[in-house]
Amino acid sequence: KTDELAKKVYHTKAVYLTAAQDDDYSYETVQALFDALPEGVTRELKLFDSGGHGTKLFEIHPELMDTIINWLKELKAK
Repeated sequence: KTDELAKKVYHTKAVYLTAAQDDDYSYETVQALFDALPEGVTRELKLFDSGGHGTKLFEIHPELMDTIINWLKELKAK
């Protein structure tokens, strides 16, 4: 199960989670995974009111791609 694996993510790793509220299962899952990540893991949670499932989020929220890229660049700069 993913939630059990999230508890084992090593503290030097980074995790970005995103979902839209109109995708109920994913919306609830990413929140639970975010909460399950151990202390010290660099993590980000971006939730939207709408946007659907998976890559559809990029169609509805084209700014998401830049948001993720900028997040990765900030990680690299650290």
